[in-house]
Amino acid sequence: MRGRPHACGVALAGYLMPLVSPSTVGLVALKKGPIEGSVVALWAMLPVLLGWFASDPEAVSANRLLILVSAASLFVSVLGAQVLRLTVSWQWSLVMLVVVGILVVATLGLFMPEGVAQLITIFMRLLSVAEVKIDTEMLDQQSFVLGLLAWGLVSTAVASLMISRWCQALVYNPGGFALEFQLLRLKMSVAQGSVVVIALGMAVYGEHALWFQLFSVPLLLAGIALVHHSVNALQLPLGYLGLMYLGLTMFSPVFALLLVFLAVIDSHIDLRVKLATLIDSRPPV
Repeated sequence: MRGRPHACGVALAGYLMPLVSPSTVGLVALKKGPIEGSVVALWAMLPVLLGWFASDPEAVSANRLLILVSAASLFVSVLGAQVLRLTVSWQWSLVMLVVVGILVVATLGLFMPEGVAQLITIFMRLLSVAEVKIDTEMLDQQSFVLGLLAWGLVSTAVASLMISRWCQALVYNPGGFALEFQLLRLKMSVAQGSVVVIALGMAVYGEHALWFQLFSVPLLLAGIALVHHSVNALQLPLGYLGLMYLGLTMFSPVFALLLVFLAVIDSHIDLRVKLATLIDSRPPV
């Protein structure tokens, strides 16, 4: 970025393309800190806030709830970038994004129950048009719609932060993002805590399953990072990564659970060290 005006312009125009605005905000926050990142976020909010006054009269509350979630995602990106900037730790950055994303959406849902109710109605209408069969009792729960919003916010924040870090590495440390991501490994306590929260939450509060499943995001990304590291260390063709992402697309949640399980094992025995030992022990070709 050539300066604040340029960054603000990119963030403002980026509203027309997915992830561009929050990625720009995150990049500025990574480079110059949270104050500059927040200034750019305010500019990026302008087209979003215009929708506040141009909402569909039949779904004003729902539209305004979505607008606030979109605006909040920009500042969540600033927080994520600041944590990564201070700790240089993807583990804590991801955990923070999940926790803050849940708190933001839960707070908005608490203060905008009418918006949630309208979103449920809209969602049901879309399902009926698409002729999709789903348990309607679940859709009567506010937690279902809010859980979807939380997933959207956290996914946007995580993807934006990764794009921001990648762009920063292109300028200051080419290839650095790939190495940094491949070293993503959760501490044993963090992995165990995530598993306990997911298991107990889904067992005791099954109607809030979407919320507790959000704590699998750091584990899933740690599993993906381990596969990237393994392919790079073993010098395998990139097609293996393509197979992994194809599996995530076509065979989830089973394939995603396998990666989560892999990340949990890695947090206990450090599979990268095992892999390095295996590679060193191979006879030279």
